[in-house]
Amino acid sequence: MVTPVESVGQPDRRHNPLIAQASFGWLPEVITGVEYGVGRHGDNVVAVGRGQFPPMICLTVYDEEPPLDRLGNMGGKPVAIPTKVGEHDGYWISIDPGDPLNGGSVLLRWPAGGDRWAEIYAYYLDVREPAQMLLRVAADVRTVAHAVPLPLHISSVPDNFRIGDVVTTRRPDCSDTEWSVEFFYTVNGSNVYISVKPEGGEPPRQAGAVCKTENGLTACVAVERPIAADLDYLGGVQGLLDRITLLGPDEDSWTVQVIG
Repeated sequence: MVTPVESVGQPDRRHNPLIAQASFGWLPEVITGVEYGVGRHGDNVVAVGRGQFPPMICLTVYDEEPPLDRLGNMGGKPVAIPTKVGEHDGYWISIDPGDPLNGGSVLLRWPAGGDRWAEIYAYYLDVREPAQMLLRVAADVRTVAHAVPLPLHISSVPDNFRIGDVVTTRRPDCSDTEWSVEFFYTVNGSNVYISVKPEGGEPPRQAGAVCKTENGLTACVAVERPIAADLDYLGGVQGLLDRITLLGPDEDSWTVQVIG
């Protein structure tokens, strides 16, 4: 499992766009990997297990305390049920005051320093005493910004590339690969997609993708609306792919200096 590199203050996104705002400490044995997602679709850290419906513990940090029903989709009137998270006064969120675990769709919140709040959203948990397990997980969470090591180095990215999302996945029972890393950029209104995964598996679903395999990994680059993207000055899609060096499947060799 990748070990994040903690930083004082916000790490430099120019060199690594995957900057997570929190990390897990202790996790139960049913958890086999940790995924990260940052960007336009939200920032979160997800501890995930195995199976078609794997146990999930999703960790998010907010700049301020959100409403109880943050997305307005809980299907009832939520209440806060007080609990202790380590030394902090936190609370469960449930539409049933007598059921802190909210029927298995579990929400737990606690203050994370300053005005910030941390939240765990968990489901598909098949463990004994799930409430005590989640309280232990929450008490060991660190809310420190850190760059996540990744299995590639890109020599440079053009200034007009705008990062949308960076996503890592670790769900071998739900996909063709043990893990994957995906970058989603936009340039001139066009989408540019970069992916890395272990060698083998299915080809990329994006039309016109160009791929290479080295050091046991496969990288692919695809561009939607290539005329708008106008990558000729890079040598096109192939030129962008040529800027990528793959570091291999050994996670100890991955880097936080992803770009430049």
